[in-house]
Amino acid sequence: MDNSQEVETPKITEKVRFWEEQDRINKELIPRVIKQHELFTAHIEGHETTSIRIGAVEARMREAVEAVRKQTAEELDAQISALETHVSESIGLAKRQAAEEASKQLSALEVDMTATVSRVKRQAMTVSGISLIVAAASIIFALVS
Repeated sequence: MDNSQEVETPKITEKVRFWEEQDRINKELIPRVIKQHELFTAHIEGHETTSIRIGAVEARMREAVEAVRKQTAEELDAQISALETHVSESIGLAKRQAAEEASKQLSALEVDMTATVSRVKRQAMTVSGISLIVAAASIIFALVS
């Protein structure tokens, strides 16, 4: 039995070597595990604040977009107002030009009408004079005959 116990039971020197090796491994691994734990913990903490940071960035982006939208709307309103003013001025100018053109045409028609009336009056006087001459000649021929 002594012999079988010796085979199954490791020798003390082997146990000491085993534990020395374990101690060496632990001295190398434990600082690594602690460092990984610290990094992982910092990573998790970073993720916890990430949603807050994302929310803040989204809020700033919304504010920036709203500011640009407001500025663009104001610029567009100003451009529309300027365009409406130009359209109104153009319509007024077109009306004035059309009125001036119509006035010129009316003046020209009045001049033509005055000249035509004068010609008609002269012709009427000529016809009247000829009628008087014909009537006087008729009376003279009637008296002579």
